Amino acid sequence: EVWQYYWDITAKQFITGYGLGSVMVQSQFSPRPLAKHIHLEYLQLIMELGIIGFMFIFMAVKSFFSYKSKSDLSILLKSIFFGFLVACVFNYPAHIWAISLYAVFAYSASHALERDYASLNTQTN
Repeated sequence: EVWQYYWDITAKQFITGYGLGSVMVQSQFSPRPLAKHIHLEYLQLIMELGIIGFMFIFMAVKSFFSYKSKSDLSILLKSIFFGFLVACVFNYPAHIWAISLYAVFAYSASHALERDYASLNTQTN
């Protein structure tokens, strides 16, 4: 019921979205006015940022997973971030700072490891 309500609103401005925080404003008119989040992070992102903003986020995630993992630590960090992305289907972890902090740490640490491995490979060649 709530997802359908927000999907109908999102469809009206699918390309550009309504802007960050618009779900909070729109929640007062929803079937469940006390639900300040959609509890489906991807739908909330599309509603707020539109498909254009969502595609930018998607490209960043795609580039993150396109790096070949060379260590167990890198695989672990990617697994943590993947768990965060799965949780986004069922809840709204990007709006909870502690959970988001773990995801940002896993994302950035994995990138740092990959760059370190790349620089080591160029120095040894």
